[in-house]
Amino acid sequence: MSTKQIYLLEQMYEGCGTGALVVRAACETCARSVAAGEAGSEGPAVWRDPERSTCKRVNEDGKSGVVLRSEG
Repeated sequence: MSTKQIYLLEQMYEGCGTGALVVRAACETCARSVAAGEAGSEGPAVWRDPERSTCKRVNEDGKSGVVLRSEG
């Protein structure tokens, strides 16, 4: 069994607002697949496309701080 990591995925929409997901997955490709499976009205393609979303592994090391803030 592979070790899973935490990933932060954020949409990069111009003028349409943004969305974000935090997922646990074995790799970046896997994280994008998990996000695509949980897609809402934006559709799954957004999460699979690096031109339309970012995917960053959340590292447990480093400074204290906010990982994700959602305002609605």
